Amino acid sequence: MNLFAAKSFANYFFTARHRKGYGIHSPFLFDLITKGLRTDLPKSSFSEIESLRKALINSKEIITVNDPGAGSKKVKTPERKISQIARTSLTRPKYARLLAKLIRYFKPNQMLELGTSLGITTLYMASAGKTEITTVEGVKNIGKTAQENFEKLQAENIRLIISDFSEALGKLNETKNKFDLVFIDGNHRYDATLDYFEKLKSLSHNNSILIFDDIHWSDGMHKAWQTIVTDKAVTLSLDIFQFGIVFFKKELSKQHFVLRY
Repeated sequence: MNLFAAKSFANYFFTARHRKGYGIHSPFLFDLITKGLRTDLPKSSFSEIESLRKALINSKEIITVNDPGAGSKKVKTPERKISQIARTSLTRPKYARLLAKLIRYFKPNQMLELGTSLGITTLYMASAGKTEITTVEGVKNIGKTAQENFEKLQAENIRLIISDFSEALGKLNETKNKFDLVFIDGNHRYDATLDYFEKLKSLSHNNSILIFDDIHWSDGMHKAWQTIVTDKAVTLSLDIFQFGIVFFKKELSKQHFVLRY
């Protein structure tokens, strides 16, 4: 955790509401907390995926990358170890399971992920909902490794696109498809995050859910999250520190909550 994130976490820790739902008057949010976030998903349910994560962390393989995102800004060389990517870029098991909980609770029909990385989070999402997930990765060789991981675990409901995120979103907009749940985990910059948000609004509907990763990773991400929260299209927003979750449900009054998780 960098210095900015550490300071943000201290503020979050002392201001967040308890995850049990005490003092929450919105029936929609209360049900989400008590029937979604508080449900128990045994770690054993994802043992195969976690075994794959361990193998990636211990991998000796080196690949050539050209990473356009901000998450790897300290890495100057075009070559990276798979183990390094696995240690620094993969969503932690606690939050990967949270994504699975949200998918099982909301039962989305169409899912989208921006930032496949090595495919561990994608596999969590794919295992939680048997409907198709489209995942976009900007680095060809990382995407190639992810595809190999999907095949190892025989995940047949994943469609991988190797593309710049903005370009992929533009093409997806042309199809007129709408996504029920979107996980955004890539290019953690202010301008890029807001660009994705604006494009994703066209790919969303009243019941869509957008989940932004690392909203307190940097000052830029924090400011982007604050801009998203105040957008007039967003009616409910949740800050659980690692993730920022937004809803567009017009039947809800505009509210923002900081929840401990």
